[in-house]
Amino acid sequence: MQQIVNRLIFGVLSGIAYALYSIFGSMALKKYHPYTVTFYSFFFAGLASVVLSFVTNIGKAAPHIFSVLQSCIPRQKTVICDYENAAA
Repeated sequence: MQQIVNRLIFGVLSGIAYALYSIFGSMALKKYHPYTVTFYSFFFAGLASVVLSFVTNIGKAAPHIFSVLQSCIPRQKTVICDYENAAA
């Protein structure tokens, strides 16, 4: 029962967050470049995802995500992601 309540809360919060993104995104696009708005949107969404993953113990269930991120290292002016060896 608790999982259903948690999922419902996260669903409602995600709907509210998307509505706020639409409102503030359209306001920000009048003043800033679209790439700037997109960067900050993804930055804060990623930050919130990392924080929520550890608060809700989801981070313990998916430790391979960080190994995938660490496998994407710049090599000779390009980014090469080694996905085959990331989870190993």
